[in-house]
Amino acid sequence: MVKATKKKRRKTSSAWKNLRKMHQKGPKRVRIDNPRKKKGVDPLSVRDNIKIIRVFIQNISGKDKEMTIIIFNRVFQEMGLYAKKEFTMERDRLTRAGAGFKKLFDAFGHNDYVRKVQREMKLGNNVGRCLIFAEHFKTFDTTLYITPTSKEKEKQLATAEHIRQLFEQSSVPRSRPKHNVEYM
Repeated sequence: MVKATKKKRRKTSSAWKNLRKMHQKGPKRVRIDNPRKKKGVDPLSVRDNIKIIRVFIQNISGKDKEMTIIIFNRVFQEMGLYAKKEFTMERDRLTRAGAGFKKLFDAFGHNDYVRKVQREMKLGNNVGRCLIFAEHFKTFDTTLYITPTSKEKEKQLATAEHIRQLFEQSSVPRSRPKHNVEYM
């Protein structure tokens, strides 16, 4: 009767052991934090730490809302934005950058635009803390154009056509009634 021999386990090198340990732990993810406040200076006020984004929100009525958003450099890169480039997107088909700022589109009312208000907001997504202004800056890094959805455009065209028909009918002189009517 033949005895089954045990398989001998090969000795492994320390390099192989280290490689296996690193694989079991998973890939390393490096997260770069936003700059912190030093000596009472807000990092969003230091030009080297920030990027300025100009946003035009086009309404159906034709009056565009313009706002300026200040975010950190890291967030700017994570959103896939590029300096000196313009991005156009519909309100219902936003890119990653547009979706990140969706909460800010309705942040200001009419009076805020008149008074040119400034606010600091914290967004729950990867944007984090940002400053928004209800005015435009002369210098900016990129521009976002947010256009109305195709349904909103169709509705606006239908409304304009309806109003045009109403006014065309009212310009036609009406005939007076043939029988005598007493008016008060």
